[in-house]
Amino acid sequence: MKKVLCLILAALMLFAVTGCNNNTASTQTVKLGMAGGSSNTPQEIIDGFVAEYGQKYNIEIDDTPWGEFKTKLNLGIASGTAPALYLMDSGYVADAGYSGANVDLKPLIDRDINVDEYVSAILSGTDKDGHVWGVPHAMNAVMVYYNKDLFDKKGVAYPTADWTWDDMVEKAKALSYDEDGDGKNDFFGINWSTNITAGWLPMMLSFGLEPIDETYTKAQLNTPEVKDTWDIYRTWKYDMKIMPDRDFGMLYPNWWQGKVAMTLAAASNIQVFNDNSSDLNYDIQVVPAGPGGNQNCVYVPNMWAIYNRADQTSQDVAWEFIKYYYSTESQNICAKYNKGGFPLKKSVYENMGETKPANIKGIIEGIDQRGHTLAEGPGWGEWRTVVDKAYADYVSDAPTKPLDQILADTQKEVQRVLDEENAQSAQ
Repeated sequence: MKKVLCLILAALMLFAVTGCNNNTASTQTVKLGMAGGSSNTPQEIIDGFVAEYGQKYNIEIDDTPWGEFKTKLNLGIASGTAPALYLMDSGYVADAGYSGANVDLKPLIDRDINVDEYVSAILSGTDKDGHVWGVPHAMNAVMVYYNKDLFDKKGVAYPTADWTWDDMVEKAKALSYDEDGDGKNDFFGINWSTNITAGWLPMMLSFGLEPIDETYTKAQLNTPEVKDTWDIYRTWKYDMKIMPDRDFGMLYPNWWQGKVAMTLAAASNIQVFNDNSSDLNYDIQVVPAGPGGNQNCVYVPNMWAIYNRADQTSQDVAWEFIKYYYSTESQNICAKYNKGGFPLKKSVYENMGETKPANIKGIIEGIDQRGHTLAEGPGWGEWRTVVDKAYADYVSDAPTKPLDQILADTQKEVQRVLDEENAQSAQ
């Protein structure tokens, strides 16, 4: 009798653990970091994934605003508590990958994703050794936005995909003028930023120059050729006066107020521009080819990455989200909202209907043909900041030191960062 009672009690305990039906749900919490929430990733995609996988796992979404999320992510990676999936800029993801914090996604991509169905940017998170530390959230291309009304007012032809650097400068001259007769320009041909994304990197690439070499070990900034390209900004601003008297950064108020004919900006600004001036008559074009025929389409592939200290189940769910995000259904949603850039799946962008701006397909194709990321490599976050600050100083109306000295100091500091980071990677 005691043996029978023991068997009954054991069966009851097993029943209590497994539940009273086959529709059991795991109590495991899986943390997914959606930096910026629906401002970056369409809520339809997030909700759809949770609806599908939330029956099996307790999915916890961290949608903290971008800057705050990065701070939390730094702490989480250091303490081993980062979310299994996280979204962050490509430079951060590259640094995290080099430091050993991310899962190498190449084996998973090879197993589960047909890369031929996507634009080449899908593999932009690949490092020099073939590891893939992240996959793009969207193709956030840098391009030239142009105000069609201002072009029409002066009878200037719109930019075309085969335009050159000289074409751009000539158009900018024709579109810069003093309307009220006070001796100062009221309208400007172009606005060009001072940061890496929409500033010094596209300009250098147009002249066939790279800030660091292909091995990510040598800085290439203190040369006469680089000085010539950095001087272009000063010429445009102070001599030709075809640029506004200050860098408007990511706000571009003179653009949507119709004071600047062309501005260099990333695709993620389309929503900002449309929200601030829904009736602005504009389109977009790729950055023109430089004197040597070098044409680039810089893009900022904010990346989905998987944290390698998360448990295996959480990593598996994180990868399921990435596959869900790259599905045709989700990519169509991305195309509809255009949050953070353009979709990556070819069948989706090829079938896009009417868009604003109209030339979105042309830019996507430009990425696939001549796309260039932000030269992410060891120490990117640090050396990029060094160059950003140096360039802003170089092109200011009151540089803190002689221009040649700014370049020499920048070269030295970037090389120091590369040496230290590569030494750590070799250990």
